[in-house]
Amino acid sequence: MHITLGNFQRLFNLLEEECHQFNLSISKSCASSGSSFRDISKPDLLLRHWTKNKQF
Repeated sequence: MHITLGNFQRLFNLLEEECHQFNLSISKSCASSGSSFRDISKPDLLLRHWTKNKQF
């Protein structure tokens, strides 16, 4: 059980970090474009975030 909880905590921490990085990406995109959050296409922003930060 301890191993399972440890794995869950690790995955939760990774998810939390990815969400934080995604929020930073949104903020930077809004600031650089002069747009509000509502003006940016979420799917496009998500795709740019993942392709920039992940190797396929």
